[in-house]
Order: sequence, then structure tokens, then C-alpha cells
Amino acid sequence: MAVCGDCGAGLCPDHAHVEVHWLTRTAVINRTVVVEPPARVIRCTVCHTAHDAAEHPRARTA
Repeated sequence: MAVCGDCGAGLCPDHAHVEVHWLTRTAVINRTVVVEPPARVIRCTVCHTAHDAAEHPRARTA
């Protein structure tokens, strides 16, 4: 059992979408450094679909 990180819905293993989320920190002289190990993001199907749509917007037509 898991909880969606966006909406708080309870999820069974069949409906949970687990993704890797790389965290970063700023080091000396504004250099970005990746933090190991990567974090997990767990989302329900609805939030997963909405997140993917926000990352890949459709081409706008004028």
C-alpha cells in the first residue's frame, strides 16, 4: 500500500506509478551536484497522467 505524493489517494501496487527523482544541491561557486541515491516519487494514475501532460505540452496552433 502507498499514498499518492500529489493528491494523497491510497494506492495498491497495481495502480501505483513509481518514478525516480534525482535531487540536486548547490555546491561551491554555484555548481549543481546530484545527490545519491535518487528519491522515489509515487503517484496515482490520474496524477501520473496529469504530470506527464504538463511535461510534454501539445504544440500550440495559432
